[in-house]
Amino acid sequence: MKKMFTLALAAMGFAVITTGCVNTETNRVGDQVAVNMQLNIEPQVEIKNNKISGQAEVHSVLGIINWGVDSEATGVNFGASAAHGAGALGGAAGAFNAFSAFIPNGTSVAKNGAVYNACVTNKADLLLAPQYVIKTKNYFVYKVIECKVSGFPGTVKSLKVAK
Repeated sequence: MKKMFTLALAAMGFAVITTGCVNTETNRVGDQVAVNMQLNIEPQVEIKNNKISGQAEVHSVLGIINWGVDSEATGVNFGASAAHGAGALGGAAGAFNAFSAFIPNGTSVAKNGAVYNACVTNKADLLLAPQYVIKTKNYFVYKVIECKVSGFPGTVKSLKVAK
């Protein structure tokens, strides 16, 4: 009995050690370049005149479980929707917004994936003036979110200290 228990414990330990997951995160800025330092730094960004595009598709169950995007660009500001934080609404709505900040929204995952796709495919550091086209197929508890983004590619060439 003791030998079976030890063998089962060893098998569980081996299973825990050998299984895992991979998470790749790339920080890309979508519509602005902001450097927070004591020095005033101005990025020198080369902007091309041709529009680039990218796309992503996310599958979502109950708006909580999302899959379909392998890589995302983080640090992307989506404009007015990002301004509504926990303090924007009082009471229970504010508490819900604070809690929902920890749950990845399927639409923002699709947007981040599309920006990442556009930047990596076209060798850009950031995407300026992004425009999103989002199509959602909603099946009550399950939805498919397709996002296409287009914008102007920017490449950071250097950083200069502002006078």
